[in-house]
Amino acid sequence: MKVFAKGGTGMLYFSLDAMPYQQDSTFNNLMAGTYAVHVKDTLTKCVVNGTSTITAPAAIIIDSIVPTNVKGVTPGSFIVYAKGGAAPLTYSMDDINISK
Repeated sequence: MKVFAKGGTGMLYFSLDAMPYQQDSTFNNLMAGTYAVHVKDTLTKCVVNGTSTITAPAAIIIDSIVPTNVKGVTPGSFIVYAKGGAAPLTYSMDDINISK
């Protein structure tokens, strides 16, 4: 989440859910949910409060698995069709070889 704020007379510091204030207005690795956002002017000590909500993408669903019985394609191969999640989706059978 990136918080955008302007104005004030001092430097602006940022906090989520009453955690310690930080100079950086970007918060990473947040779970889906609603957060209390606080912006504080370091000179006047004025604090402005608001909320911001992060929504989760739809669950990933395997739509179909289709065998490929096509001449020239490796025997035993198949195509997986999936939907949901946040694009781009990646696929792997062994957690090592990953494809899009």
